[in-house]
Amino acid sequence: MYIYKVAQWSKRILKSVNYNLLTTRQLTVLRSPNAASIKTYLDEKQFVYREGHTSFMIDCPICDKTVKEKNGVVGYGVHVNKTTGSVVCQPCKMSGSWTDFSSWIDNRSQSKPVTSQPPTNYKLLNSVSAAEKFWSQTLPWKMSLVSVMNRAMKLFGSNKISSETLEKFNVHTVVGKFTIANNQEIDQQCLAYPFYNDKNIARVKVESTIEQANRKTYFEPRHGLHGLFGWNLIKESDKEVVLTASEFDAMAVHQATEMPALSLPNGCLNLSPELLPQLEQFEKIILWLGNDPQSKQATNQFAKKLNMKRCYAVTFHNELDIKNAVHALSEGYNLKETIESARPIAHNKIMTFPELRDDVYSDYLNAEKVAGVKWQRFPGLTKTLKGHRPGEVTILTGPTGSGKTTLVSEMSLDLCQQGVTTLWGSFEIKNVRLVKTLLNQLSGIKLEKSLSQYPYWADQFEQLPLYFMNFYGTVDIDTVIEVMTHAAYIYDIQHVVIDNLQFMIGSAGIDDKYSLQNKAIAEFRKFAFMKNVHVTIVIHPRKEDSHVELQTASISGSAKASQEADNILILQKLPKQPKYLQVAKNRFDGDLGRMILDFHKESSTISGYFKKRSSTSEQDSSNISQNFDRKSPNSEQDLSSTSQSFRRSSISEQEFSSNISQNFNRTSSNLEQEVENEYVDDIKLKSKHSTGDGAIKPLTSLKHRKSQFWKPKPFTHFSKLKTSTKK
Repeated sequence: MYIYKVAQWSKRILKSVNYNLLTTRQLTVLRSPNAASIKTYLDEKQFVYREGHTSFMIDCPICDKTVKEKNGVVGYGVHVNKTTGSVVCQPCKMSGSWTDFSSWIDNRSQSKPVTSQPPTNYKLLNSVSAAEKFWSQTLPWKMSLVSVMNRAMKLFGSNKISSETLEKFNVHTVVGKFTIANNQEIDQQCLAYPFYNDKNIARVKVESTIEQANRKTYFEPRHGLHGLFGWNLIKESDKEVVLTASEFDAMAVHQATEMPALSLPNGCLNLSPELLPQLEQFEKIILWLGNDPQSKQATNQFAKKLNMKRCYAVTFHNELDIKNAVHALSEGYNLKETIESARPIAHNKIMTFPELRDDVYSDYLNAEKVAGVKWQRFPGLTKTLKGHRPGEVTILTGPTGSGKTTLVSEMSLDLCQQGVTTLWGSFEIKNVRLVKTLLNQLSGIKLEKSLSQYPYWADQFEQLPLYFMNFYGTVDIDTVIEVMTHAAYIYDIQHVVIDNLQFMIGSAGIDDKYSLQNKAIAEFRKFAFMKNVHVTIVIHPRKEDSHVELQTASISGSAKASQEADNILILQKLPKQPKYLQVAKNRFDGDLGRMILDFHKESSTISGYFKKRSSTSEQDSSNISQNFDRKSPNSEQDLSSTSQSFRRSSISEQEFSSNISQNFNRTSSNLEQEVENEYVDDIKLKSKHSTGDGAIKPLTSLKHRKSQFWKPKPFTHFSKLKTSTKK
């Protein structure tokens, strides 16, 4: 197993351990730790440690007694994550990877010249400082306007939550500032929830109190450390806690039961490993995230991180319409009895029907949700495949130049806008070019012609739960799987895109090529099943007659790809016919069909979502698309209003996408600058090579292009994964 290291703790540590800051083409491959190897190392170095539920806890070799006494830490200040090996010590603000820590200890034990103080965790200090500054501008609940209090009670369904409980959880109000189109700011009355990391307010969640459809959420500071809502009420003696997906759920549980209750910052979408050290003290964790299929999936996913042996899940048997704790309290349920009946999250390989009975009934009752996330831009695809489901493998093929990357990027963007956390692996084109396409598809305009709108759409793009692998060209499949596994653990990735398989495995001999392809397909299939992640793979077809439709057998390589795939999509491009997408395999319910695609050059979209369509063109395409109910934007609607209809209004999406940028310092600001530079360069280049009549001459050189290296910054850990967010 491998992990890519891009930065070390600090320049002084780098010099002492003889590591280098690395560019994309100079990455160092390091052995990834596991629980057994970490334990062996600690024994060899004679560390006194305690094995917790999710980490090893050791006495910090850096902290002095003064720091420990000041922070109330007697011992075991360092937490070493069993899965990733990441190291953090709250008292002295030390953090880094296992390789950083072990190398520093090795050099220290050998009396080599090395600093006695590892670098400070600037992320923690900056987050706490910014959060406290913002918190000083808020008003306590009892001092807030009565109108704001009443509106909040009504909108959040919290008429059963008392003002005393809100004050107990330290809920405040504040005037929040939200950015809308054209970079304009509007003020709204908001609630402010403090999220604590240990004893400090690390971040403040700001949620508007306007109507549900337009409710917005953001965090202060925007790029900060994760924390838990309700931690101010936790005692050191508490050994049992209820974890909820929303702040009002936590308050409902505590008010009705007097039990410790905490709320996760990202709801059901993500449980950051940064929170695990805070939760080590609990011997029993009761997860009450919701009663729908997505919440149950998150419950199982989070339990794996928290250690399933101590996790229990709250479920309703026949009352499946109960959504959450606030709803149960409003309906008059006894929350204490409900929590006491929470069932252990089983991990046995053998199950009986009584254990499955409620889950089966839930699937029947929530058939639409079980079918997966619906595409908004591709209604025909939704009608046939029913939705995008976790744990499946989709293969997309089509002729060279038919628009496979354009199609899969828009499909992934569609899902990403609905909160599906996505990891992109682009092996054929550079990430900068891919992001330019995605930005055009998000905005609906060609941004190189409207650079004044770039800052706004870059901010919107930054909010998406989107990550990028930093690969290009041939890469070993084991390395790719390792990065995917890391992303699934750290960010709870739900969708991985591989574009494309042939570029990833490289140009080997015929026999080796088929063998490598079979191995890759098998590994992706195994990953999808084990991690419950949807994997979409783009594969080129065999060379065939361009006048004949491609078939399932046209997929390049052996038959293994078509056998392992749950869904097969074929992008058909025939002479004198419009492009269309064919669903050639659908393991979910067997429905097959076709849908017309309509390329819109201005927005680089292929769904036809932005294109003004005439009744004539719709009539021409109806012969092939008769099996689908196709929709297109109002042809009279202007482009800007159409673009704005894509703005994400889901609270959970914004909660999550606003927070994934806070997991650790990242280098995507370089990406944003490179994308912007490319737009500027394109305009200058076209101007330089244009003729007198405005025509563009062909370009024979690309030397004018800026370097597309991804330049990592210090204190960036595991930067093999790039996000769409900027620091």
